[in-house]
Amino acid sequence: MLQDAAWLWKKGGGPCGAGAQRGQQRQPQRAKALRRCEGMKGVRLKALGLALMGALAVFLASCGQQPPTPQTGNLEVTVQRADNGQPIQGAVVSVSGPQSASGVTNASGKHTFNNLPAGNYTVSAVASGFQPNSGSATVQAGQTAQVILQLQPAGGNGGGGNNTGRVARVEIVKVEDASGPLPAQDEENPNKAVKLYAAQTEEAVRVTVRALDAQGNPVSGASIEAGLDLGGLNGVNLFTGCGVTTQAGPVATTGSNGEACFTVYATSVFAGLFDDDVLYNYNNPVKLTVSSNGQLAEAKFFFYNISHLYYISGSTSRATSARAGSDLGTIANSYSFDNPAQNDHTFQSVIYRKQPTSAALSPSLVGYMVYTLNDTSKVSWQGCDAVSADGKTCTDSDGQVTLHPKTPNEGIAPQDLPFQVKVTATLVVEAQYGGQAYEFPLKSYSFTKRWGGTGVRITKSGPRVIGWAGSNLGPNDVTLPKQGNNDALYTYTITVENIGNDVAKNVVVTDVLPAELGFNAAGQNGTYDPILHQVTWSWTTTPQLTQIPVGGQVQLTVTLYARHKPGYAWLDNGSTQTGDEGPVLGGRPDGLSDDPNLYNNYDLQYRPGIRPPIYPADTPYPDPYRVVNVVKVKSEAPGEPGNFPAAEADLDIWVVRPFLTLTKTPLSDVVRIGDTARFTLRVTNVDRASGDSAYAQLKALYPTDYANALKVYKAKVRDLFGRYLDFVNSSSDTGAGTLDGDKGARTLTFEIGTLNLGQVWNGLVDLRVSGSLINQFEDELALTNCARLYAQNLNQYAYQWGPAKVGPQVEPETGTDPRPNPPYTPETGNPDTVGNYLESCASVQDAELTITNLGEFSLDGPLPTSVFVYGDGGVSPFTQVDTVGSPVRVGDTFYYIYTLTNQGTVELDDIDFRINRVSGTSVELFDPAAPTASFAVYRGSGAGTYNQDNAFTAVSFTTTSARIQSTSTFVPLQPGETLVVVVRARAIVDGQSTFQAWAQTTSPIGIQTRIVVDNTTVQPQ
Repeated sequence: MLQDAAWLWKKGGGPCGAGAQRGQQRQPQRAKALRRCEGMKGVRLKALGLALMGALAVFLASCGQQPPTPQTGNLEVTVQRADNGQPIQGAVVSVSGPQSASGVTNASGKHTFNNLPAGNYTVSAVASGFQPNSGSATVQAGQTAQVILQLQPAGGNGGGGNNTGRVARVEIVKVEDASGPLPAQDEENPNKAVKLYAAQTEEAVRVTVRALDAQGNPVSGASIEAGLDLGGLNGVNLFTGCGVTTQAGPVATTGSNGEACFTVYATSVFAGLFDDDVLYNYNNPVKLTVSSNGQLAEAKFFFYNISHLYYISGSTSRATSARAGSDLGTIANSYSFDNPAQNDHTFQSVIYRKQPTSAALSPSLVGYMVYTLNDTSKVSWQGCDAVSADGKTCTDSDGQVTLHPKTPNEGIAPQDLPFQVKVTATLVVEAQYGGQAYEFPLKSYSFTKRWGGTGVRITKSGPRVIGWAGSNLGPNDVTLPKQGNNDALYTYTITVENIGNDVAKNVVVTDVLPAELGFNAAGQNGTYDPILHQVTWSWTTTPQLTQIPVGGQVQLTVTLYARHKPGYAWLDNGSTQTGDEGPVLGGRPDGLSDDPNLYNNYDLQYRPGIRPPIYPADTPYPDPYRVVNVVKVKSEAPGEPGNFPAAEADLDIWVVRPFLTLTKTPLSDVVRIGDTARFTLRVTNVDRASGDSAYAQLKALYPTDYANALKVYKAKVRDLFGRYLDFVNSSSDTGAGTLDGDKGARTLTFEIGTLNLGQVWNGLVDLRVSGSLINQFEDELALTNCARLYAQNLNQYAYQWGPAKVGPQVEPETGTDPRPNPPYTPETGNPDTVGNYLESCASVQDAELTITNLGEFSLDGPLPTSVFVYGDGGVSPFTQVDTVGSPVRVGDTFYYIYTLTNQGTVELDDIDFRINRVSGTSVELFDPAAPTASFAVYRGSGAGTYNQDNAFTAVSFTTTSARIQSTSTFVPLQPGETLVVVVRARAIVDGQSTFQAWAQTTSPIGIQTRIVVDNTTVQPQ
């Protein structure tokens, strides 16, 4: 915890309290320090002290674990006379290298340095009356290195202390510790030139002096003496050389360059004069005097009983390794675009009392902090007592300040990341002496503050036009589940690209699915949430998202499908209609409204989730309709901001429906009973772009997606046969159909499968006409063949709310079922029990002309203009002959009578009747004397009067054959009508003659009746 005044003084407060005033009475403080104390940010210090208590406790606890003991060795130095090899006792030997130390040789001229870190060392020796010498040695771990230094006697130039007599001036040329030269100020004293130094307790201060003769030349071999005026203090020591071994008498002898070195080392410099908690010897500097040959030089020291500086930020604490110049390295954090306040970096510099130790102390107790930035283009200071005009230097009493990087609103973009600044922190300590204030930049450290991060670009690519396809052929497939399988599946690629200058870390990608898109699968370990209806890829499960290098990208895939039919309202397959067994689902679509309760509480798999449909429940979707799919990316860094700003992208997706046509066409509209009727089937996946501007625009923009989206899935055709149509054969582009042989063989099914845009499927069905409708008018569909087309994405219903996006064919509201009942229950509703369908029906007409020979008849008088036909085959006024009671005798004239009946369902446009004698000579047909009376044709139907039809002519008429044809004025013979054909004959001799007769028609088809035979026996008169 940072200490306020109560921690610094045992009685009534620190430098800012009553104790400070009492201290001022004994040792006056300068007014500047008191003003700073009055203006200290005490509230902030206390708050920070509380915050730092835990952090420092953790830090100090971690220091309890000592590092491993470094490997060390020993160095034995032997100092001898160069002229006779005798040992020199009392020579001062020093080593410098990985560690500096000094010592004094014993009676054998030896001194051993124990536990030196392994490495290379420079070894030097000085002794009174001898010239100094130096050498080198290598210390190895676990071994004792040896070095011998031989010193030349000073000789004729004075030797021993004689050179001291040549010294005319002594000067202090260097004062330094392990971190380098100590900060110094010239004492403001017109009577002499003395420097004031700031130093630390328990740090060796190396003082280098130089002895010069009257001409200013260096004097070697001169004895240097030193003394300390502690002013009543204690705990400041002098050591010979640059080591730590005490030495009585002179502290050094100058070398060949006239220089000598000794050490000043302060410990408990304040004991006995002030309270133990005083941090430096203000107003009472320690005075150092050096002399040689009576020549003097002087320096004064303020020793500060404080540790090296500590850097603290939040829970992070770092100790500096030296009084000045420590580099703490790089302190990096991710830059947050989402919460710029998190980018501010607040830190503080603190100190500790060195002897005895203490809790953390504010720098304001001994001075103030100066912080310097090397670059202010993106970073500025906040929380400082003062900031320089160029913005680089921050001065602050308690050392707590904030580095504030620019925010995104201030111009920082992802491309600017990462950026960093170099911070130099300097503790300026204060002292007073002789009524003057002095400041010393005593301690310092530096660190690099780095704001890492980058920018990412996220894109989603894939089909822009998709088609809807249900899960089966049922009409209730209007709104599909949020998750499942589907034939119309579309795979999208999500690309996350690092477009910045740093690694993108801990990436999380979320595909936010609208209600109208269903989820099928995700690659790269994507996870689907059925409640949120979204897919997430996280760095915790997808390793490539942990770090995306600069310029790198990660691609993720997701497979989706369209949930909702174009043209329907959401849940339009839901209904609250009530049937015999309760509520019925799927009683419409009607596109008008959905029950609100059903809409809100329908099974969860059909509900939209947290994102509602884009159109209300009672609003039909356009055709095509557009949905927007949003995908998001963010950086998820526990404990700190993510290192790139969140980004998102959206993709417009259009949902379409195909249009199909089904045509069924008989090869011939009229078929003779007993013959085969051939029907052609044709299914076309129509390109709607030809007649719909919205579809034309999509086709122009996304031709490949458009074609793929308008595929038709699981198409099939069912062919339903009416009465008197019997299956013969079938074929199609996808193979022969399957006949339902177990139910009367009245339904044929073709499995078409997938039908691409513009593709045509063709089929053939051959059916035998097994009966006539002439007496079955109540069964109007008897010779009708209806085909029905089904598909999973069939959607051509003619909605009553219109105007519908209809194609050339729509689903029938009431279909046609020509199959006989039994064995089938007619399927006449829309949709039927199998699903939505298109229907195309084709009927054929049977054509049949029958001939019947009634026999031979006699007639008194000429041929009548009308006859009466009886139901038993009699024709009045004709009388039946060639019987036992009425035989035909030579010389008789008689008549052959035939009936021609149209027993089909189509009128006959022409009649061609023929009769031929095939055996015998007893009967002749033609009477040359009365050619116009040789035949007559009467028209009628059933039993009743038949009137003569004069639209016939005898094309040929001989004694053995006759051909009677209808003329151009012939009125077509209607179904059920009968022609009575009367042909005159004459018996000429006795015997038997045989005549054959038949008839034919060529319109609408060629029909020839069966041949009928008449055997006539002529008896003699």
